[in-house]
Amino acid sequence: MKILGINASPRGSKSQTRKLVKAVLDGASSQGATVELLDLCRLKIEYCNACGICYEAGKCAKKDDFQTL
Repeated sequence: MKILGINASPRGSKSQTRKLVKAVLDGASSQGATVELLDLCRLKIEYCNACGICYEAGKCAKKDDFQTL
């Protein structure tokens, strides 16, 4: 089983939400699950400006971390 934990708190390592998500992932990992923690605030994701290029080209024109997400 694969489990993705997503944290969006801007408080970094001091975030209580991040600590809770990490605890859940640690518990799942100890039971044999493959886990990954995604910290959204560490990614550089730009705002959409509705340019429409994604409709024409099939991908976003912005070069940010959203493509890897």
